[in-house]
Amino acid sequence: MATFAGVSLEVSASGDDLFDKLCNITKLSTALLSMDRNSGPLREAIYGRDDWAHFETSGRVKIGWHCNELKLRNTLCAHYTGGRHGLGQDGCFAESLLGTFLCICAPPGGGQPSFFCHNKSVPSGAGWSGKWEETAHQPLFKDLWRLVLQGCVATDRTLGDAFLEIDQLSRALARITGSLKKGHQPALLYLGNTGNNCAGQIATDVCAAYPNSVGKAEIPWVKKLEAALVTLKNLGHQGREAKQPSAQSNQEVVLVREHQIEGADRAPEVVIEENPQPQPEDDETEPKHEKKEDKKKTSVRHASTERSSNSSKRKTLQHSILTDLPHLATNPDDEGSVILRPTLFILAALIY
Repeated sequence: MATFAGVSLEVSASGDDLFDKLCNITKLSTALLSMDRNSGPLREAIYGRDDWAHFETSGRVKIGWHCNELKLRNTLCAHYTGGRHGLGQDGCFAESLLGTFLCICAPPGGGQPSFFCHNKSVPSGAGWSGKWEETAHQPLFKDLWRLVLQGCVATDRTLGDAFLEIDQLSRALARITGSLKKGHQPALLYLGNTGNNCAGQIATDVCAAYPNSVGKAEIPWVKKLEAALVTLKNLGHQGREAKQPSAQSNQEVVLVREHQIEGADRAPEVVIEENPQPQPEDDETEPKHEKKEDKKKTSVRHASTERSSNSSKRKTLQHSILTDLPHLATNPDDEGSVILRPTLFILAALIY
């Protein structure tokens, strides 16, 4: 038993176990929220609905117009299938994760020893029973948030394997539903103590209650989390498929790389010739002994088609140079016959 700010608190092993289960679910849920920040069901399951009760990370509670206007602890923490007496919806706190924390962690109004959160971090405010008062009870939830609940919200947690997180959350939800107990009212199943109606007047009445549907509780935030997990699984599959290229695209990449390598192998061919011989004119027949001399030619990456091309280029170059030389003249009386000066023979030899 521990005493804090005049309030006696008693922590049982079962209470710690329940807190750990809820805390683990909250951590996994807020981590998965980073996968799909636009997920309305996932966000509502954690923080609550705006028109019912919404729990902010600053520790503030906003009760919406749709909640039971009496705002009693039992009408906020016991979730019925519909509103009673035409006063609005019951169970506005119990329909969300953080609201459920508040219902099972806030000490009772009578100051009796009861607390379902770890004794190392306890709220400094008084207990709560009866009507929720803005000025009196907001500090209570702020202390709960700052000292206890904030550590269960993974605001800056880096998400690991999404499918592993989803599987862990699925198993955690199964464990929390297994923690529900029958209590004073057979129509309800309870988290926490099993008192009358979760009004919080005494220690045994600190709880969150849900409708008993054939031995299985209908917990709104559990249903929303289960629906959100289906969506998150689909997002995870889509992300994996987007990261894995198709077989056709892989084949195209291989073909492009092979083409690049093949193109790189086709470097310009250099031909080194020994004792280059003058090329005969097109209408002359090459003697056989000259063909034997051609075998003396050595080449780097030799190709017959390149040799003939280079030969044509040399002929064209020779003709162009001889035509443009200033020492070249033509005899107008000899129908364009070429008159060669002695120096031209030297130049012609150098060209070949």
